[in-house]
Amino acid sequence: MTRRTSRNTRCGDGCMTKVDEILTCLTDRAPLSLAESWDNVGLLLGDRDAAIDALVIALDPTPEAINFACERRAQLLLTHHPLFLKPPHRLVASDPVGALILRCVRQGINVIAMHTNLDNAEGGVGDALAAKLGLVHPRVLAPAHTGRLCKLVTFVPPNCADAVRDAMASAGAGTIGEYSHCSFAIAGLGTFLPSDQANPFIGKRGELEMTDELRLEMIVPEIRLSATLDALIASHPYEEVAYDVYPLEQAGAAWGCLKLGALVSPTTGEQFVERALEQLEAPSARVIGTLPVSVSEVAVCGGSGASFIEQVAYSSADVYVTGDIKHHDALAARTAGLCVVDVGHAVSERVATELLSEWIDTYKVERAHGNLTCHLHPVVPPWEEICQARAVSA
Repeated sequence: MTRRTSRNTRCGDGCMTKVDEILTCLTDRAPLSLAESWDNVGLLLGDRDAAIDALVIALDPTPEAINFACERRAQLLLTHHPLFLKPPHRLVASDPVGALILRCVRQGINVIAMHTNLDNAEGGVGDALAAKLGLVHPRVLAPAHTGRLCKLVTFVPPNCADAVRDAMASAGAGTIGEYSHCSFAIAGLGTFLPSDQANPFIGKRGELEMTDELRLEMIVPEIRLSATLDALIASHPYEEVAYDVYPLEQAGAAWGCLKLGALVSPTTGEQFVERALEQLEAPSARVIGTLPVSVSEVAVCGGSGASFIEQVAYSSADVYVTGDIKHHDALAARTAGLCVVDVGHAVSERVATELLSEWIDTYKVERAHGNLTCHLHPVVPPWEEICQARAVSA
């Protein structure tokens, strides 16, 4: 059987990037299936086949962000928060959201949102926020999704097994806990009879072939199955790749936006808040409850984390860092004896734009898209804080 030609994933300076390539790069890391049911993620506006040479990353698709994109002649606006959660009933310039959509259409700006799928993904917003705060070994505290596992079995010539195993592992197969490239192989005898139209890698047309093969098995998260099958087919020497997929009963990985991690060394509550403000570039924070004498474990949730107060209160977290805590949520946290550090919605999710920028930079290097320009729009809270002294002097 013949070896399939691998897809050329490197482009070079003369090649334009397509919107679909960016979307695939992002959703490989943060699959759309991880988004909450009420959310609206992925390509919200535009054409998958549109060519781009400049993009803007922003927290929100605001008029300022769209102006920023227009000034830089960007054809793609990549945001954390979606342009709209539900499809609008009408698109008219007199409607604020309609005006934004119409302007993007007129300017040829495609819009992609990576919201709760990025929040819930492994290596997503929660992990990035934990890393900013110096937390190690973060784990999901309140799973939003629990993955299903499959067993992928294929049959491969012994001298090609290492290449196929490596390709499947790179696509996400064969990871068990802290171990990667986990597989099982057993020798057997494969038989096949190539037709007159076949191009056999082993054997001859019209003759029954018997050849040594390995039965190669690897566990695959269902969410990575499609990518793993692509890697299997691209790396396998046979023209027709035989494989079996078996669903497994045991649960796979858990994903969620609420993470619990530990500081390398315990610190005081005051020192922790000072460091958090510095690392998150936060001008201020609201501290709810009493700062603990010692902080060892910290829970984090980017954006609005009030709905997790009860789960955090019953955990081992000494402090909870999040944003958008309302009056009654604060009272609930205090009653439960939980200390919450509210740094604000925008500040806690600045890491989302930084993370997306890192992923795009990695994509540019891996695909050799040196002509793709990426601009980061500043993250600014949608209000201005005015203290009493300033108001009086004014």
